Amino acid sequence: MIWTKAYWCAAAGEFRSVRSLVVAGLMTALSIVISGIYIPVAENLRLMFTFVPMGIAGMVCGPLVGMVVGLVSDLVGIVVHPTGPFFPGYTLSAILGALVYSLAFYRQRPTVWRVLLARGIVNLFVNAGLGSVWSAMLMGKAYVYYFGVSIVKNLAMLPIEAIIMLEVFRIILPYMERMNMVALPPRPQRKTSLLRRSPN
Repeated sequence: MIWTKAYWCAAAGEFRSVRSLVVAGLMTALSIVISGIYIPVAENLRLMFTFVPMGIAGMVCGPLVGMVVGLVSDLVGIVVHPTGPFFPGYTLSAILGALVYSLAFYRQRPTVWRVLLARGIVNLFVNAGLGSVWSAMLMGKAYVYYFGVSIVKNLAMLPIEAIIMLEVFRIILPYMERMNMVALPPRPQRKTSLLRRSPN
């Protein structure tokens, strides 16, 4: 549980885990590479994929290492794929997004509801809520203007991004479990029927 000391001790221990550091490095590199790749969905609306390596890093490495992945990915990504002036608020958003994924998936199975909750928090509160603050500070227009535009975009992209993340987890999770890359609770057992057939 995220409010226990054991949870955060385990998260801090990931800094000493070769496995976690290797995964963190790979996911950071992958995030940087794909940060310049996107699919245009509509006018001023595009689908990006950096949330996938962030989710994997959070699941394997935990919240503390995960936030470092978000920080480095954003800073190096700005250099490799510059899309505008550097602003630390967007870096903070990247760190918070990585934290949300880590809290949702570290030592937990990525169920449909967990993925939807994590993506919903990132899209609505981090991207739309905080992102509109940064836009208002940079561009000078009212916060309400940017929030109105951003909330529509992020709501539209939420189901698509959630499906992509679920499919990626569905594909890679069995391999990760066999390689002992993640510590997950056992799968819930199906409940057997209480009604037994009477003997003939």
